[in-house]
Amino acid sequence: MKNYFNSCKTVDDARALYRDLMQQHHPDHGGDTETAKDINESLHLWLSAGMRDAFHARHEATGFTYAEADPSYFAEILARIIRLHDIGCVEVIGTWIYCFNSYAARTDLAGLGLWFSSKHKSWVYSGTTKRRIRSRLTIDEVRALHGSTAIDLEHDLEITA
Repeated sequence: MKNYFNSCKTVDDARALYRDLMQQHHPDHGGDTETAKDINESLHLWLSAGMRDAFHARHEATGFTYAEADPSYFAEILARIIRLHDIGCVEVIGTWIYCFNSYAARTDLAGLGLWFSSKHKSWVYSGTTKRRIRSRLTIDEVRALHGSTAIDLEHDLEITA
């Protein structure tokens, strides 16, 4: 299987590449089913590696771990989000998935288990149901505290503040 997403540095890069590849290779656009399946599998593997690294980095930094969380499931949620239309910026901060500027896709996001954070003006996936969080941190402070994920060509995943 070809790894189509090696050159991607961010989830948004992967999303854009995914859309371009599917425009070329989807069976509805004259492509073949096997290539489309390879593209989907490659995306899932890329996202799974990123989520595993994010979970590992979170554990290394804080000692905190999600007993019930499965990085592969988070990667599947990310893959589904990427396939949606009308999604703004997608970012993984710590081990949470944030979708900014995605009002038009609110029904689809809610269907995937995301909830809206009015404080951060984004849809959020944490692996749990929405709960009241009393933190007064801004989204930039949350990024600085937990790091946000970005793909680095040489190191596969880099956690940046």
